[in-house]
Formats: sequence, structure tokens, C-alpha cells
Amino acid sequence: MMKYKGLAIDAASNEVIRKKLKAAGGEGGVICLDYKGRYYSSYNTEGMYRGCITRDGQVQIRIFEQ
Repeated sequence: MMKYKGLAIDAASNEVIRKKLKAAGGEGGVICLDYKGRYYSSYNTEGMYRGCITRDGQVQIRIFEQ
């Protein structure tokens, strides 16, 4: 989606998970990194456990919030 449609990381992952996967009757999520190391996650479930460490060393943990 990013390469072929030129979408940003958030738009690409949201289109796949929130539109295409949901339209197919599926539930799930994805954790993405782009070529610059930017992190984004998208999911269509009630919550999803995920985390990352930023370039400046901050630990970020998320469960329910985007």
C-alpha cells in the first residue's frame, strides 16, 4: 500500500486492517515500521497488546488506545 499507492504508514495499515480485513469478516491487527523507522499499529479488535522503544529510549506500551 505504501509502495504501490504512495500511502503513509498510518493510512496504509488502516486501509488494510480497518477496511479490507473488516470487509472480509476478519479481526486482527498489524504493527508496522516504515523505511524511516516510524512505528504505527492498526487493529479492528477491542484491544491489542503492543509496545516499542523510541529513538530517545522511551518505552511505550499500549493495549486499548491507538
